[in-house]
Amino acid sequence: MSAERLAPILALCLACGLRADSALDVHTLFEKAAAAMADRKAAAFVELFDPATPGFGRLRSQVETLLKTNDAESTIEWRKNEGDAENRAVQLNWLLEITGRNGAAPVTHRRAEVECKLAKKAGEWRIVSFTPLDFFAPPQAEQAWMVVMTAAQGLTEANTDTSANSGDTPAANTNKFMQAFDPALPGYAQLKDNVLALEQGADIESSVDLVQNDGDDQVRTIVVEWLMSLVAHDTSVAMAQRSETLTCRLEKRGKSWRITSLEPRSFFAPPGAGKSPPY
Repeated sequence: MSAERLAPILALCLACGLRADSALDVHTLFEKAAAAMADRKAAAFVELFDPATPGFGRLRSQVETLLKTNDAESTIEWRKNEGDAENRAVQLNWLLEITGRNGAAPVTHRRAEVECKLAKKAGEWRIVSFTPLDFFAPPQAEQAWMVVMTAAQGLTEANTDTSANSGDTPAANTNKFMQAFDPALPGYAQLKDNVLALEQGADIESSVDLVQNDGDDQVRTIVVEWLMSLVAHDTSVAMAQRSETLTCRLEKRGKSWRITSLEPRSFFAPPGAGKSPPY
């Protein structure tokens, strides 16, 4: 074969080799990203991005905040890695398991189809665009837990509102408790009536200890040990005490978390009511 005919073939082989090397280099970059995330090295993770990346400042702040109080493990499945030796486009199915390092170690499962563009910058591959930009935002597990804790505290707070009832029977604690619930919860009215009956019959002392907080950014399951004491209005003598493990499901409603289910349903039944009706 003549040199003239061989040259284009050699050029094609060289180009293919460069593309293969580039694809491997990009794979390696995301391996470094996952390792930096797992090692809680925010600076090493952010260093893989070009500072000109749209939203770079927000991304850097979110990563730093995320890794300050959480562990984050990545599982990356490759969908696409296309391009040449200077520019590449990748698509990844990225699973991020975020575990808080405080309290009951809340877990957040976050998965997204991530799309990135990469470019060679001074001989090094750098991410120049990343979607979705808020993939590394700190989770809202704590906010969901606060909804449950505030509901429990609401039952204990001093009664001040008498406008919602006939006579002088207060309802403030019931109202504060019910604010945590989605009104679409099946049996919402029955639950409210049960808690109101408890409040009418006694002062309520209520507290919760967190056992489990697991879910994603839209739905979470929170398990608590709920302690509730019923104390006589006039004598301040404890009439009854309940302690049970309750499971709450919370869902995002706009920007707020709301409880959409609560089990066991009998925990808030008034004394002497027996097994509460389903709600």
